[in-house]
Amino acid sequence: MPAIMSGASLIRMEEVAALAPDTWFQAYMPGDERRIAALLERIWLGTRAFSIS
Repeated sequence: MPAIMSGASLIRMEEVAALAPDTWFQAYMPGDERRIAALLERIWLGTRAFSIS
């Protein structure tokens, strides 16, 4: 059963995705464009789906 991982989690999304690849990631987008780009790259490489808040 898929689950949605909170962006506030203390566990890195890459660790969760390695053990539970169907996990979605819920992201709070930071205001800085460089930080947004870096976060989106991590999400793209590590998860199957994500939700933006």
